[in-house]
Amino acid sequence: MCVYSEDVRKIGFSQAEITYKVDLDKETNRVSIAFNVAENKRVKIKNIIIEGNKAFSDRRIINLLKTKSAWFFNAGVLKEEVLSEDIETHKSFYHREGFTDVAVDYEVKPWKEAVFIIYNHKNTGRQEIPRGECGDFR
Repeated sequence: MCVYSEDVRKIGFSQAEITYKVDLDKETNRVSIAFNVAENKRVKIKNIIIEGNKAFSDRRIINLLKTKSAWFFNAGVLKEEVLSEDIETHKSFYHREGFTDVAVDYEVKPWKEAVFIIYNHKNTGRQEIPRGECGDFR
């Protein structure tokens, strides 16, 4: 049961509801299972908001993301799996830029038939100067 709901959510139906009914035929000792999938609407992303980021422009951070807002040429569908990947992309980017102590999480806020995604950055350390292969360049 859980496997099917995960597959449906991966294709953008995060509000999908899956139910099933099991019928046992005692004479033939066979079971039939009927699944009912209510996809509901795909949840669209209205806007992506970056909070707590002081080191880089919001545009630069948003360009790193796979998650995109809905607009004319982009469906902007909410997918939890992609949001998790985006968090790891954020962290990797900050580490490459010398911020070794950064935390990033996200919050999904409902808005009419869409959602806002808010990424929260918590940089608890300062930027370290990257070291080269041949030693310290400080």
